[in-house]
Amino acid sequence: MAEIPYVCLYMSYLQSLSPFTDEERGRIVMAMLNYAATGEVPQFEGNERFIWPSLQAQIDRDIETYQAKCARNRANGNKGGRPPKNPTVIPETERFLEKPKKPKEKEKEKEKEKEKEREKDNIGADKPPTRHRFIPPTVDEVKAYCAEKGYMLDVDRFVDYYTSNGWRVGKNPMKDWKAAVRTWNGKEKQNGKTESKPTWTIGTVV
Repeated sequence: MAEIPYVCLYMSYLQSLSPFTDEERGRIVMAMLNYAATGEVPQFEGNERFIWPSLQAQIDRDIETYQAKCARNRANGNKGGRPPKNPTVIPETERFLEKPKKPKEKEKEKEKEKEKEREKDNIGADKPPTRHRFIPPTVDEVKAYCAEKGYMLDVDRFVDYYTSNGWRVGKNPMKDWKAAVRTWNGKEKQNGKTESKPTWTIGTVV
């Protein structure tokens, strides 16, 4: 029997070998290795003899697969690699032998060249300011801002409303919650809801 450099332990063996003891599983694995290396069939006297025929058949199939793969690799090696380019064709001649490029391909190449030139021109230029990720405010932050501006809107209602809609203004994500507070306060003024004093108290703002 041709030697194979490995023995496959398939995941299905977990269930198949679960009824056996650790000693029996150890003898089974050693028998698999010896059989793959020498072809010697083990002579079991215990429970291992019940599962060995299926394991032996699987090892035989693995060996056949391995030998077929080796044969294909040898055949491909005998064919050699890619054929070398014709040494008689000089680079100038290759340019004439190339297929003419379509107008769209030429336009794409021109656009790529222009893009590269623009990137070169932008090297060293001041980079645009990076946009900061929006962080929803806490109730205390909104209360502190309202106290600073003298707004008397319902802060809890404001925070609950925008929390429920994912802090979006219409269909767009909110970028400035303070601007939303100002807009909210203006709407409440128009509706006459800012005449009463706020019932919340402002904590210490660090």
